[in-house]
Amino acid sequence: MNETERKLAQTLIGTGRLGPADLEGCLKHRQDGEGLIDALVRQKTLGTSELESVMGELRPEPPPSAETGLLEAAVRRLDRYALLGELGRGATGCVFLAYDAKLKRSVALKVIPTPGVQDAARTRRELEIAASLQHPNIAAIYDSHALDGYFIIAMQYIEGRPMGEGRLGPRPALAGIAQAARAVHHAHGKGVVHRDLKPENLIATPDGRVYVLDFGIARAMEKSSAMTRTGTIVGTPMFMSPEQIQGRAVDARTDVYSLGATLYELLARRPPFEAESVIQVLHRVLHDEPAPPRQHNAQIHRDVETIILKALSKEPERRYATAKEFAEDIERFLEGEPIRARPVPFAAKAARYLGQRPWAIATLAVVALGFASGAALLWEQRAARSRMAEATLRVDEAARKIDDWDRFLYLPPRDLTPHRSLLDDAVRRCDEARRLAPIAAAPYQKARALARLGQDGAADAAMGEALALRPDGGLHLERARMRLQRTSRRAMEATLFILPGLATKPRKQPAPGAELLADLAAAQKLGQATDLERVSMQAIEQALQGDYERAEQSCMALLAGAQPW
Repeated sequence: MNETERKLAQTLIGTGRLGPADLEGCLKHRQDGEGLIDALVRQKTLGTSELESVMGELRPEPPPSAETGLLEAAVRRLDRYALLGELGRGATGCVFLAYDAKLKRSVALKVIPTPGVQDAARTRRELEIAASLQHPNIAAIYDSHALDGYFIIAMQYIEGRPMGEGRLGPRPALAGIAQAARAVHHAHGKGVVHRDLKPENLIATPDGRVYVLDFGIARAMEKSSAMTRTGTIVGTPMFMSPEQIQGRAVDARTDVYSLGATLYELLARRPPFEAESVIQVLHRVLHDEPAPPRQHNAQIHRDVETIILKALSKEPERRYATAKEFAEDIERFLEGEPIRARPVPFAAKAARYLGQRPWAIATLAVVALGFASGAALLWEQRAARSRMAEATLRVDEAARKIDDWDRFLYLPPRDLTPHRSLLDDAVRRCDEARRLAPIAAAPYQKARALARLGQDGAADAAMGEALALRPDGGLHLERARMRLQRTSRRAMEATLFILPGLATKPRKQPAPGAELLADLAAAQKLGQATDLERVSMQAIEQALQGDYERAEQSCMALLAGAQPW
């Protein structure tokens, strides 16, 4: 039992309304997931009027309010709800815990204002759309009632607390936001945008499930003519997207922004933008970049920071296209897989900063009159470093894909054709990296992939390009090893495909390979090879020249100098 149920049980027994044996029997016959209040009414142990009286004894007398009087009048006129307590108050009204005698379950009743007849009709239509959403992470809307300029909405009562209360660890916070994002994506598929996502609208239950509240309510209020006349902003400014603040058309990406801002606050312990007034907050959301969350909490992983900042991009097209993509990147991180988001390049940040500040452009123009050449050089150096970093990242991704392919070779024999895309993708990423920067690692990794694809000529050309960019002994060694492997492969193929009838005839051996010997000599000349590698290359050279006896002696010396393992 939760705290409310324990207090209720103590009150029932203390006032003599229920004996200990009766309470024990009621608890024993509860259905799965049924609360004590629902069980008492369903088993007819307690009537709704008596239940309301008992709950009134448990809570302090609330200050009188229009909403409280409205709900009490609704109970009398609708003859349906028994008020059990107030759950909270917010900008959109009050929320009460009540028992629904018609549906035989506890519900949360929310009151929102609808000043006009048109507003009431529009609100009802929006709520009907929201009520059609069926998802395990969306709090259901059961019913609604228009009464005296207000709407009473009966919603699923969730036993839990908002994600913003308490201190969630990084993994529970990430997992909860991923659940919420998938629920929001389901709503987007039905044409519903939430528009007011924040920690208070995400309820976490003790078993780790997260529910999204208030679907349809924010949209209904936004369309209210009264809200337009009074100029009230629907939503919480520090979690609202820039396009929502500007009054532009919004789509699924505005909810992605709000989820990113919510995750920022859960992990950094503060919202992305803070100021002394609402107007200042709105200005910062429109014009300032959020501080990286790691500045507030160094324990946040860099990949998580990248995910958050992508979701908080000012331009909707730079965010995740859907809430599902946002959830999938979070889940990739939680599962230890590489995320798809990439940090925003410095050049893009600088361009946005200057684009929003015309005065800064004018200042830079004046300064540039005296330092044009130096500034251009510095800018080009920064851009080159950015391109080099991006090229290195793509080469690293290509190397990982080639290594993934190589791991298949150690598994039991199988058809590797479906995995050929790993090598094709590695070649593509190397070409992209080469276009970004003159980096020798790009054609080298491309040569590795092409060699595995059996494209020997193209692999040699790529290695030649790598050596032209960086005449390094290590690359000579790599090309020598690649050619040696090719020679061995060809010799093996010649042996495997010889006709049985020709088995007694002399077989033509592969050519010694002058190019291979030249690479070995170049590596030795550049001082790249270690003592062990020099002996191994000597053995290879002797074998290629046909001096197998000396090659065997070199191999024995090689084994003698090797480590025991």
